[in-house]
Amino acid sequence: MKVSAMKHFPLTALTHLLLLLGLPLFATPALAEDINSILARRAESPLPDTVAYSYKLTVDIKERYGKMRVEGEIVLRVDPSQPPGSRSNVLFTNIDDSLYLAKYLQKFESPEITTSNLAEAFWCGPGDRQSQSYLDPENFTVLSENLTEADLEPKPEKLAALVLKSYGDTFEDGDQAMKRLADRIEGRINVSKPSGEIKRYSVRIKRPLKTEDGSKLKVMRVKQFCVPAPNGHFRVETYGINIQGRAMDTRFSRKIEMRFSDLTPLPMAK
Repeated sequence: MKVSAMKHFPLTALTHLLLLLGLPLFATPALAEDINSILARRAESPLPDTVAYSYKLTVDIKERYGKMRVEGEIVLRVDPSQPPGSRSNVLFTNIDDSLYLAKYLQKFESPEITTSNLAEAFWCGPGDRQSQSYLDPENFTVLSENLTEADLEPKPEKLAALVLKSYGDTFEDGDQAMKRLADRIEGRINVSKPSGEIKRYSVRIKRPLKTEDGSKLKVMRVKQFCVPAPNGHFRVETYGINIQGRAMDTRFSRKIEMRFSDLTPLPMAK
């Protein structure tokens, strides 16, 4: 009976032979698509401009301007499919300032707030379709990436422009303001692969910033964490902002944390 020569062929010799022949020892997966290619493709597939779920929104608030303070919690049930004036239902609040509460509810109930505006606050992406360009390769540096995610660092000039647009009530507008902010701001964006959607981001100023009106901003930190919704798109799970400074010799601060939970699919529109 013949015995296969391979049975007695030393494993080390076989390994050496395969290496000499340039053959892989193990099958390797195809190279993953790089993040730049993913984001270029993603630009052709914008996020939904509506929200197909009602949800619970829990907002923890600590605001101060001099001796005036507002602190407490607001819990809402939000139905984005309803018309302005009927979108939010207050489940709980311990804030006794009725004017403050009414002002906050205008973020949902104002006739100027469209369903697209609500979607932009719910999905993890740019603040508007035009702002999607901040994920163009020329506007960021890739810090690291693997098969499942990539960490990006936006260029300060682009990041400053977005912050000025988003927080116009905090910063003075104009070229000089943007230059000062760009010199002090930094951010990180974590993007899912292969979807190209944002999983989390953070923005902060590295040192105090003096605005054109004489105010001094000592702290600014923004963080957002996202999770997949039932439809697969990443939606906001938590969002937090912390701003501290001084204006006209008066200290001010704003610390807000928002949590989106308890998603319920809305009936299909007839």
